Amino acid sequence: MAEPPRMPPELFRFATTERADLHTAVLHAFAEAAGRLETALTPAGLRALLPAGACGERDLAAALRKLTAWGLLDVVFDHAGGFGSAEAYQRESVQYALTERGEAALAGLRHATAALSSSGSSSGPSSGPSSSPSSGALHTAVLDAVAERLRELDDLLRDPDPDPGRDRRVFTALRELECHLDGLRADAARFTAGLRRLLRPGGPEPDANVMYLRETVAYLQEYVTGLDRRRDAVARALEAVARHGVDLLHTRALAGADLPPSRAGQDPVAVWLEERAVRWEALRTWFAEDGGARRLHDVARQAVVALLESLDRIADARRRPAGAAADFRALARWFAAAPTEDDAHRLWDAAFGLGSARHAHLGHADPELVPAGVPWARAEPVEVSALLRSRGRTERMGRTGRVRDVTALRAERRARAARERAALEAAWSSLTTTGSSGPPSAVAPASPSPDGPPSSGAGGPGLSGGGVLGAAGAGGAGPSGIGAMRLSRLGELDHDGLGRLLDLLGRALAERPDSTGFRRAVTADGRIEIVLRDPEDGAVAELRTPEGRFRGPDYLIDLRAPGHGREATPAAHGRAVGA
Repeated sequence: MAEPPRMPPELFRFATTERADLHTAVLHAFAEAAGRLETALTPAGLRALLPAGACGERDLAAALRKLTAWGLLDVVFDHAGGFGSAEAYQRESVQYALTERGEAALAGLRHATAALSSSGSSSGPSSGPSSSPSSGALHTAVLDAVAERLRELDDLLRDPDPDPGRDRRVFTALRELECHLDGLRADAARFTAGLRRLLRPGGPEPDANVMYLRETVAYLQEYVTGLDRRRDAVARALEAVARHGVDLLHTRALAGADLPPSRAGQDPVAVWLEERAVRWEALRTWFAEDGGARRLHDVARQAVVALLESLDRIADARRRPAGAAADFRALARWFAAAPTEDDAHRLWDAAFGLGSARHAHLGHADPELVPAGVPWARAEPVEVSALLRSRGRTERMGRTGRVRDVTALRAERRARAARERAALEAAWSSLTTTGSSGPPSAVAPASPSPDGPPSSGAGGPGLSGGGVLGAAGAGGAGPSGIGAMRLSRLGELDHDGLGRLLDLLGRALAERPDSTGFRRAVTADGRIEIVLRDPEDGAVAELRTPEGRFRGPDYLIDLRAPGHGREATPAAHGRAVGA
């Protein structure tokens, strides 16, 4: 990043003093005289240019001394003029003229005034939705003019023969091109700054000018539509001029510039060529692929999206009925506009009514003790019920409600809970394949008969590594005690039993298999553990219920109490019961 320029400390001091208005008026008077090519003014001529009654003679003399001390004005003595008397010489020989620093201060003052007046902020900071990007504009005509000047330079540089007339045209076209770029960049910067103020956090207020927002969206959409095409046209024209050589362009423009004579120790040609090189690089960068034109295109598209979202929010807010949030915002604006603090307090009382309560309908416990002529403000306070404060009604004393006898209801609930628990125990027992008591024993693997299913004592590939898991146990119900078996061996189940079985299968399938391919899961109450393995032969099981049939993979399963049978392990490649 280039180092920022250093400003002289006294350059804009004229605008910060108590007589800033007079100092500004004096500088504007010199600017008006410069427009008529009057480079020096006498105090009398300066007073004629100031507004009537702006200052007295002493005040003007003091202002001229201050501006001269700050280096903004220079004192010039006219010794060649014809003066009729010594008084006329003293009065008219002293003249004042703007210095270079004064011209810079005046230019800065003009720029600041123009920027504030164009943005509507000259009288104070902008507020609310009235802030707009009106201080700048996005002119497509300027982009077309830039492309035309570049094409003109391309045509002029095609002729290699020196021609003073063509060189002057090269100079004027280059100056117009630089002016177009300066205006384009300044207008784009002001417009994007205005968009940023318009799209501040939170978006426009619901009472914003919707028509203005819609027109801004249409304006941006029209600009974005042709921006890429115009940027490509400028880029092609830049390449065409660059093929002739930028040095040749600046040399031809210098020949037609007619620069003034140089002072001692200064080389205006080198300064002029350096400035042209900087301006040309700025032009090339602005229209590069990732330059200012591309960023302007992105900013405009993002602004269109943000403005459309703001319009949607405003439309929604206007369609919705008045809510508490809108009421509080309106009340906040009323508080902000209250002239005095007393008015704000009165507004508070009217809006919230949080003053002390008046219970005129309540009386004393013994009204005869209070004379009728005593004002209520001086009478003894009346006790107010807490129920009146919380519920808005007074207490009423009545009969105590009858307490219902719930003994029978409790007994009925206990019996129902016992029945449900017994039914659940029976369901789990009917699904358990490994007994809940007695030590597991190894069952030798048996080859299935080709004519039918194997006997109930056949061992299976258990559900984890080396021996046979799930040998018969004592006291099993249904298939209890069979051990590891195929799902198809369950045959027929009631509807509730199938539901619990599917819940167990789902829990097991949700777990990851271990190194031997088995999955383990436990019910929510921890009473039943299922160990499952996918069928190696791709068999399909069919279970029957009173309500239909269920078909699915013929898993190898073992249902048992958690931890039971862990010491016995199945054969790695045996066959389960029912396989």
